Amino acid sequence: GTRPPSEQKPGHPEEASRTMATACRRRRRRRKERHHRQRRVAYHREDRTPSSPFWKAAELEQIHVLLRWFRRQGGWVSRSVRVTRAAPVVAGLGCVARRSIRRGECLFWIPRAACLVQSPAGGTGGASQQPRDSQADLARQLLSKKSESAAWWPLIETLRSPAACPWTWSREERELLRGTDLGEVVRRKVRRVRHEWVDHFKNKATSLRAYAEATATVASHLNPWFGGAIVPFSCLLNHAPGPPNVVFGQRGDAVAGVAVRPIAPGTELTQAYADSLADLIYRYGFASGARFDEDVVSLVVGKDLEILQKDDDNAMARLLSASLAIEPSPWDGLEDVSTVELGASGEGLAKLLAVGFAASHHHVARRQDDEETSELDETRSEGRDASDDAAARLVAVAAGLDVSACLATARAHGGDGRDPWPALVRDVAIAARRGRRQRNALDAALDIAASAVDRRLGRLLGGAPRDDDVAQTLPKDAERARARRRWGCEPGTPRLRRAIIEACDRLRTLELGILADARLALRRLRADLDDAASDDDALSTAWRRLR
Repeated sequence: GTRPPSEQKPGHPEEASRTMATACRRRRRRRKERHHRQRRVAYHREDRTPSSPFWKAAELEQIHVLLRWFRRQGGWVSRSVRVTRAAPVVAGLGCVARRSIRRGECLFWIPRAACLVQSPAGGTGGASQQPRDSQADLARQLLSKKSESAAWWPLIETLRSPAACPWTWSREERELLRGTDLGEVVRRKVRRVRHEWVDHFKNKATSLRAYAEATATVASHLNPWFGGAIVPFSCLLNHAPGPPNVVFGQRGDAVAGVAVRPIAPGTELTQAYADSLADLIYRYGFASGARFDEDVVSLVVGKDLEILQKDDDNAMARLLSASLAIEPSPWDGLEDVSTVELGASGEGLAKLLAVGFAASHHHVARRQDDEETSELDETRSEGRDASDDAAARLVAVAAGLDVSACLATARAHGGDGRDPWPALVRDVAIAARRGRRQRNALDAALDIAASAVDRRLGRLLGGAPRDDDVAQTLPKDAERARARRRWGCEPGTPRLRRAIIEACDRLRTLELGILADARLALRRLRADLDDAASDDDALSTAWRRLR
């Protein structure tokens, strides 16, 4: 019995009810739009407050989108894992144990289809033909507009803000790394990043700062699997200040995250970001108080080890490389630099002495280079390690020892990733007690090694170290350097600047300690040789600390 609207009079109850319903729908629509707008603002604003209800809703939505996308790619996450930003997660989006987790339990299964893999060629093209950094390809993908609408957006949204990598520091802050292993590495990295930006983004809206931060984001999340990839959930777990409780590893065409020890409910899942303090600072921009097994100091051939100065430079370099006495620098962009690495427990001293053998006997390099091809072919045909045989022949010719005896020592203590140099140098030390030629060779090697360590200390301290007692001199120099670097740690200093100064301070102190120990060890080795009362067994025991 309702009349059509054309026949209704103004103010009729039917028209009023219809107008009221329309107004209610409009109010609901505006309220819903305002609610979504507030959620978007809460999600993208800088001062994100987890207590905000809008932020909590946006967080849950982001987590659900990530999990749905991950399952569509064929991934799997254990029900024992909860993804959250709440405590005890230290920073950003992390994972917490819902219940007790056993050691060896698989928590994440990540197929290659769910990983953002960089192209096999790394960087592509470029007008200036500068060496391409390993993060360049993925950094350009993150900055491209295609990423916003691509299928990788749920993964890209989980990447944290750019890490404070050293190439994003100011020039004044980068000066704090001068003399350390990272000084030259960061200097070349800054130059590479600028060349890449000029090649690809200078005429576009992307600034140099934005590109540098994109490379920092990739560097802090890139893993070596599949030739370099950003792996979901591996990029979510925070760094462990102590032993980590989860380890990721490649299994065929997938990556698995496994618990390496029992985990109690409510405990945050953590992993190890790096194997050394220098790598942690380079990729993440902060320093951890824990000690790393791979902490080393590099002695650069041609700078600290001034050995390649003769006509037989190429022959000596080939000989030392074949015997693995020197190796290419592991840092990105320094593949043309050869180094000898000294570890915190004395690792590398035997290789440093081996370089001294070759440097003090230039005819060894020329003679070995003439026979290198036939000897290496014979070694490979017999299935032996060519580097062990090359090391044995270098020591035999330089120190005047029996070649067959040196080969037997190298094959007994080398192979399967083991280092034969400590045993070979120890044999030379034993023979030096009775033979003048062996003693002269060992004295020359010790002199060259000590000079290399002193040059490296000079670069680190900004001047040649004094000849006082090492135990007294270096701590004083380290304390002065530490006082000079704390100029920016007054109250009110930004937190990031404090973290940068602390990281540089820890790295410099670590390298000073390693070099001081190496300097003291070389003096003890020489003193042991000068002790006429020591017999062969005592000498062998004293030199057993050589690694």
